[in-house]
Amino acid sequence: MRKQPIARFVRPVKRILFLSDMMPEAYVGLTANDRPSSFEAHTASHLYRALTSTGVDVLATSRPEDILTYKGEVDFVFSARASYDYPSVDVPVASLCEVAGLPCLNGNTFAVAMARDKALSKLAAIRAGVPTPDWVTIQPGDALDRLTELSYPAVIKWTVGGNSFSIAGDGLVASAEEAVSVARKWQRSGLTVMAEDFVPGADLIVGVIDRGAKGLLIGKVVRVDTDHPENIQTYEHKMIGRGVRRRTVLTDKELYKRIHDLVHRLYDEIKPLDCFRVDFRWNQEEDSLHFLEVNPTANSEPESIFVQSLAREPKKHRAVMLAVLDAGLSRHALRLPRPEDASQAIPDREPVGGPKVNSPAAQVTHKPLRRLLFLAQFAPLGPETMAEFDQEWGSLSRYHHQLYRTLVELGLDVLPARHPEDLIRLRDKVDFVFSVYEGARFPSTEAVVPAMCEAAGLPFLGARAGALALVADKQLCKLLASRLGIPTPNWIRIGPRETGFALDTLNYPCIVKWQLGANSEYIDGDSIVADPAAASAKVSEFQARDLPVIVEEFVPGTNLTTAALASQGGFQVGQTIRTDTDAPGNIQTYEQKMFDKGRRSKSRFDDASGNARIQTYMAKLHEELRPVDYFRADFRYNEATGEIFFLEANIQCNLDPLGTFCLSTVGGPDRYPDLVRDILAGSLMRQGLRLPETTLRAVPSLA
Repeated sequence: MRKQPIARFVRPVKRILFLSDMMPEAYVGLTANDRPSSFEAHTASHLYRALTSTGVDVLATSRPEDILTYKGEVDFVFSARASYDYPSVDVPVASLCEVAGLPCLNGNTFAVAMARDKALSKLAAIRAGVPTPDWVTIQPGDALDRLTELSYPAVIKWTVGGNSFSIAGDGLVASAEEAVSVARKWQRSGLTVMAEDFVPGADLIVGVIDRGAKGLLIGKVVRVDTDHPENIQTYEHKMIGRGVRRRTVLTDKELYKRIHDLVHRLYDEIKPLDCFRVDFRWNQEEDSLHFLEVNPTANSEPESIFVQSLAREPKKHRAVMLAVLDAGLSRHALRLPRPEDASQAIPDREPVGGPKVNSPAAQVTHKPLRRLLFLAQFAPLGPETMAEFDQEWGSLSRYHHQLYRTLVELGLDVLPARHPEDLIRLRDKVDFVFSVYEGARFPSTEAVVPAMCEAAGLPFLGARAGALALVADKQLCKLLASRLGIPTPNWIRIGPRETGFALDTLNYPCIVKWQLGANSEYIDGDSIVADPAAASAKVSEFQARDLPVIVEEFVPGTNLTTAALASQGGFQVGQTIRTDTDAPGNIQTYEQKMFDKGRRSKSRFDDASGNARIQTYMAKLHEELRPVDYFRADFRYNEATGEIFFLEANIQCNLDPLGTFCLSTVGGPDRYPDLVRDILAGSLMRQGLRLPETTLRAVPSLA
């Protein structure tokens, strides 16, 4: 059930952070008559002029992490960032704003995650009764036999890409054999793609603005025809300007009414978004409409289809963008300033609309848990025996089977599932989601699951999508730590296509890490580099894989890990665990963590001063990440100097009974059922549920 809106003070916005693909110097100061250096600069310059024309102070940047940097200095974020330094860029941007407490255009992580992922938005379309072509999703490592399920021809697309990024000459395939060949190419690139039944005809596109109480403003229908033999739009059509692409505004009122109805039905499943674009495929011979995708960060240059749909003429670009801005501000109880504001006392903050859940005044009735959805890549779907190791994922299969068995042995009714899509299909059969899903290869994997749970109205284990997206990015996590006064080694971030990076500004040795990886993926014996030349060579290896990296000053010493979990009235911090290995520099590698190769010894860290500092650091992190059911933080301890440096945090961390989290909280696998029950009980209570009577027995304190 959706919450009813509460009365809010509407206050004027004072300063906007404008986030685009270009550095400000590429477009700030340009006039309408100037010729920008690139398509991205052209778009940014027009948006920047539209925003500054309101009289509001606008701070421009191209760095998503500046959302944290300028927290407290701005009161709204207008993001038009669409480049793919990492996929699903809108999701981390929305998540950063959520964590920073900053209102943002399209700043709802859940809605943006649902809209950005083509497979998820197609599921929403099915739920809404909106026709969409059949499809299968192919992840790296997946068997490709599912491609035989489709009718051909078919189109192969990147699930989170924009601008038809993956659609080139081989994007349209005539048979399952061709589809397998193309899908393998994308699997080697580490990308999740979908193969979708091809619909002959033309693309129909509409721009949409959500005006709140005034309803949706749905623009005119724009038809797009190209010189491709099957009339599809390719990346070269959209971004390079090659070939022929004709756009026509349709005037068929009946067709518009049908699209108007489909957009409303679809939006009810994914809202709220302030503005977006919806693409359909129209088979004119059969007069059939098929939903293709939603774009929450649509190209908004004056000549874009988004603007053409809403205003027809590029010269009305400013009016469209101000309508978009008004929609974003209104959703957050903000507005553009007025002359009379200077003489009025305006509250700085919106008042709290009511008691929070779990506060004494909330009067929450905790209902017993009936059925739990266990979402994991290796969730057992039948009576098969536990798999000790998977060829690609190592001990992950053993861990998932053990956790599933523990939940069942606690007396819970558990429904296993292996794909996030099952959250939509099974949402009426469960009342809680216990997810340890790690199967997708895009940065916000963990954040997408809570996004879908929120969309499905299901309570879930872990934390909100914003917090999960934040900790998935090592740079953002380190920036947060720095803001909290938690020491972290110096570093630089290098994008997959970035050149001219200042590696000589760091002190060596350094360690090179994937910015977005988990389980020490890509960390091996060669990850520690002795000088800038070696660092550059290692960075090139990641850039060849199209991966962003962190180059971080290496701290000699040992690894420390501390776990924490929610409890009634607060949270509990476990013992700090020291891990020593036989890897160079005493680091933990992917092979050690996932395949149990090499030596890793674990023991309690007994330094009183160090433990006191870590307790303080954990409390600061918890304050920023909450509400959170459990999380872990990793540190590096320099035994020679006594210094402790924060490395990263992990909310959806490994709960293996043989893992460090279990050792930190309950001392080892003997009390593993107590740990699982304690984590689950805390999460349920936070969300108005409780364990059934069959599992309610005293759980010893972690202290």
